[in-house]
Amino acid sequence: MPGTKNTPGGPFGKIRTIIKKNHGEISYEDHKLLRESYNYSHEVLKHLKRISGHEYSTHIRHIGLTLAKWGANARVTALGISHENLEKGKIGEKPVTRDLMLEHFRKRLGSLPEASEFIMKVESLSEGKLKHGFVYLPRHDEYAIVSNEGKFDKNPILFWEIMRADQKRLFQSGADTLIAKAADIEHNITTYKKLEPENSVSTLLKNKSRILFLNHVIATGFKGLNADDGQKKILIRATKELGIKIAAMEKNMLGMKKIPKDITKMDVDFYRYGE
Repeated sequence: MPGTKNTPGGPFGKIRTIIKKNHGEISYEDHKLLRESYNYSHEVLKHLKRISGHEYSTHIRHIGLTLAKWGANARVTALGISHENLEKGKIGEKPVTRDLMLEHFRKRLGSLPEASEFIMKVESLSEGKLKHGFVYLPRHDEYAIVSNEGKFDKNPILFWEIMRADQKRLFQSGADTLIAKAADIEHNITTYKKLEPENSVSTLLKNKSRILFLNHVIATGFKGLNADDGQKKILIRATKELGIKIAAMEKNMLGMKKIPKDITKMDVDFYRYGE
């Protein structure tokens, strides 16, 4: 059937075609990793829907296409496609774990020497260890963080501390994970109009903090980040596009009075605590 997920005219075929256009022929090993990541992600996330109401498969496809268009290679694209498998994935009723995913990939990919490293990078992209919610309370005109214990903390600086830990974890995992996360941010921003007000505010603030961090990485000359010229080029392009989109999102939400006008003050807080 034309247009199915693994045919040349389907989403996977489009992703593969763009990567080949940018990088030339994809090695047999990298093609297997990309294909298996795509199929496995569809399988373990098929029980979910996005907060926007879309099937989760749209997120997988969008991230894959975004990374390919930015110039990411097959392995980075596979990483982005797989980024939520350990956080939200299930096989039947059983949650996907690092060991289960590693076992699956080793069986399907044979003696792929980088399988363990790949799964570790997927693990670094999982937000499971930072379970928190961030909501705006209109009645009190203030922000609140729901901590791991389910308590409310009306100190916005705590939010930046949580996000700082999140960015540090990604940064330490390397340029590949930052690039993969950037594609996730891009889709989150793209679909925000379909979210409920409290979710759109959370989406704005979480992703704005991540974009500020990417800007900081670039502004400091990628200091401390193990990145080659190709990865730096992608991060610069991605961060520029994300900056334009998040500014438009913030302007729109200010116009709709979904957020207070002084939200930009949090920029200062982030930089102060993010150094």
